[in-house]
Amino acid sequence: MSVTGGVIASNKLDGIFCSSGTLVVQGGAEVKSNTDAGLDLKGCTATVAGANIHDNTGDGVTIDSSNSASIGLGTPASTTTIAANKKNGVVVHQSPPNGSDANTVTVDTVAISGNTGVGVFLAGDTGSIGATIRNNTISGNHDTGVLVDQGAGKTTREAIQSNDVSGNNTASGHSVGGVFFETSSTLTSMVSNKIHSNGGDELGFAARSNAPVFDWSVAPAGGTCGASSNTLSCYGTGNVGLRVLGVVPITVDADGTRWASATPANGVDYSPGSGTVTAASPCADPPTAVCP
Repeated sequence: MSVTGGVIASNKLDGIFCSSGTLVVQGGAEVKSNTDAGLDLKGCTATVAGANIHDNTGDGVTIDSSNSASIGLGTPASTTTIAANKKNGVVVHQSPPNGSDANTVTVDTVAISGNTGVGVFLAGDTGSIGATIRNNTISGNHDTGVLVDQGAGKTTREAIQSNDVSGNNTASGHSVGGVFFETSSTLTSMVSNKIHSNGGDELGFAARSNAPVFDWSVAPAGGTCGASSNTLSCYGTGNVGLRVLGVVPITVDADGTRWASATPANGVDYSPGSGTVTAASPCADPPTAVCP
């Protein structure tokens, strides 16, 4: 099925439900004011390349695919917006890696803003996930910008690259407002992100990474400052750029990060809790943007 342009609005359930075959949503299609999700994807191959998904009573996009169907939300060549939905912007319950062990969900160059729940929520509650989140603007959501969870006996695997995550957690849904790894998962890449001006802490870890690594790394290759460095800045009073939560000792490699301070300090820029945060080779050029 292909939806090009037009308006899909005010349906009693989902705006678009797809459980098999192929779905393409493009050409500035508007999916709005539906009683449940804007898009409900449960097993079909889907491409969203230019759409405005907004003001739905449920999630903007919900994904619960037990197979390995490819799902692409957004493309660099199109404008895709997921905004002001009454639950999460995007929630992935399951979408396992495919037979080539590649991630099946890609959220790329999407503006995700003003949703009542989380901006992008990798829930992992009904099955495993392989997801890539890159080049997105994730802002002004009432809960955390990006929330990563993993259900018991399942695996969530994620790459988070080149996103601008700011101004989220306006309703204080979690203590970490930018990007929060709430449970164990497998983080394959986290580079070139700008995480700033969120309510609560900017980046947080509340459990150890999956075996066999156990420890987390948000450092660029070589652990030195460069184009792949993450930026953590504009943390409010009493908050930090990176916080380790929980009682199990957690180690986070944050070498080569750009902090609000040229010389990052424990308790000011990061808080290791009962664990360890390494912050060697920080970028010497703190962000120059004026914090709100």
